[in-house]
Amino acid sequence: MGVLVVGSVALDSVKTPFGVAEDALGGSATFFSVAASYFTDVALVAVVGPDFPKEHIDFFRSRGIDITGLTVVEGKTFRWAGVYGFDLNDRPRHHRHAAGRLRRVQAEHPERAR
Repeated sequence: MGVLVVGSVALDSVKTPFGVAEDALGGSATFFSVAASYFTDVALVAVVGPDFPKEHIDFFRSRGIDITGLTVVEGKTFRWAGVYGFDLNDRPRHHRHAAGRLRRVQAEHPERAR
């Protein structure tokens, strides 16, 4: 028996004094799914926009994550951005962006998760 993960899949941008990462794969469902995939079967249910990079979908597949429930809808993928100072323990300044207003989406549930 595996786990069904439902949550956010996002594109994160982080700036520190040591470097910058733009549109990195992020989101709580992403992090949990990848970690769990080392121990059990994982099925992911989340929503992204058509701007979500194929390379990230390929990464989920490379970890054996069932992405049948990763639904692509009109609009932009959720984004998170943070700016950290030299003390990386300090809370970052950040912003979130989700294009348009939120709406209910009918996601496909992986058959084995029913």
